[in-house]
Amino acid sequence: MNAVVGAKKGSKKQRQPVISPDSAQSKTFIKVLYGLAEGEIEGLANGLQSIYLEETPLQNADGSLNFENVKVDFRNGTNDQEYIEGFPAVESETAIDVELKSETPWVRAFSNLDLDAVRLRLKWGPLRTQNATNGDVSGVTIEYAIDLQTEPYRVCRRLFYLS
Repeated sequence: MNAVVGAKKGSKKQRQPVISPDSAQSKTFIKVLYGLAEGEIEGLANGLQSIYLEETPLQNADGSLNFENVKVDFRNGTNDQEYIEGFPAVESETAIDVELKSETPWVRAFSNLDLDAVRLRLKWGPLRTQNATNGDVSGVTIEYAIDLQTEPYRVCRRLFYLS
């Protein structure tokens, strides 16, 4: 009986997928107004160290900040205090939860003619796609336009490209 001994021919390295860099920038802004007491109060026991976002204080004991671009304003509850800048009026957010497709425009009419501003918040998943054959990951571009019509026959258009 003869033993069969062999080896595979050549040793070709497996191709590494190409992954495009993630160029999508994400910034989240939050504006919060807390009413902590009824009537006059002294204030924050340890300044910015007394304010937490989740379980992280705004400021460490050594004075270094854990978050950038944070603005804190305080009122102790007197009758003659000024309003807090950035909150001069009542705001209301309404979730629409509509998936937008390129084939169909989305139109929204507002019946409240006393509006001073409208804020649109758009969200989408990762701006990338993966080639199932070779594993390459490539970026995608979202192109959208927002048209605002404030009176008949007058439309303002803004084009946006996000890659």
